[in-house]
Amino acid sequence: MKTLLTVFLLCFSLNAMAATDGNYLDMGNLTDVQKAEIALQAAKLADQGGVSDVDGVLKQLSKFEGIGRETGIAVREGLTAVVDVADKFGKTNVGQITIAMIVWRVAGSDLALIFLGVFVLSLGIWFFHYLNKTTKIVTKWENIPMFGGAWVRKVPDEVEVVKRDDDAQAVGVIGLLFATIVFVFCIANVG
Repeated sequence: MKTLLTVFLLCFSLNAMAATDGNYLDMGNLTDVQKAEIALQAAKLADQGGVSDVDGVLKQLSKFEGIGRETGIAVREGLTAVVDVADKFGKTNVGQITIAMIVWRVAGSDLALIFLGVFVLSLGIWFFHYLNKTTKIVTKWENIPMFGGAWVRKVPDEVEVVKRDDDAQAVGVIGLLFATIVFVFCIANVG
């Protein structure tokens, strides 16, 4: 990870150096303190066997600037080529299958938990509704002639309402509570 971060920072700094004009360092806009720092760096380079004067430092800096510009251009062109190839690959059937596999690898378990939670919650709601509903039983039908007797419509004459007992209602409430708890755990484990 440190290596990758170093490479990215190097590329960005080289791109920044590549954006400057000219191949020289303008000393006219520098303050006396900055000029003294450049002279100190030149002295350090001379001690290490490097360049001994400020002009030599400037030439060396401009050489690095040219390398930075060239590296920035190469990185930009390389990334453009990678983006083009990835775009073409993503439009093929194999590319779409690969994208689906990557999405499943990244977010598949989370999506499965969400679908499981929604399914269990909807099953619990249906179970609660089924065990707490009232049932109407028709015990007698009445025939009503329509259109001059050509059509007979059956209408419930006597209806008996059957309500579930308290135990069934309690089981429905417990089922809904269980489904809600499973739903909350499924959603809480996402991420």
